Amino acid sequence: MRNLEEIKNDLAEKNRQIGEIEGQIVEAEKILSEQKNAYSKALLAKADPETLTDRRNAIHSANIEADGVMGVKEILQAELLELETEAAAAQLYATDAEKHNNSMAQVERSVTAINEGLPKLETLVNELSSAIMSLIR
Repeated sequence: MRNLEEIKNDLAEKNRQIGEIEGQIVEAEKILSEQKNAYSKALLAKADPETLTDRRNAIHSANIEADGVMGVKEILQAELLELETEAAAAQLYATDAEKHNNSMAQVERSVTAINEGLPKLETLVNELSSAIMSLIR
């Protein structure tokens, strides 16, 4: 499992890339809109067939570009979702590891306390055994 800090850095980079591509989407949609508007004006002006073909080709090209950058954004968003899932798993792992370490430290403290108390317990058991034996005699 990767380090949580690495994942967070990757998340920041992915968000930066998405922000960048969103700017490209805005620009691509603007160009597409301009090309559609130019085609409409050419139709209105009853432009020659060659001009209309050029305008349609420009719309087609702009549409492909807009679809392409929107596809890139979708890919980046899917990658971002995967990173967010990985970050959540890494965070959960870190939390569980911390709980495990805390529990192991508590076990160690308890074992130490028991070991330190064994001589006193041995003395108490011996005294109890002696008391019981004196009652039985």
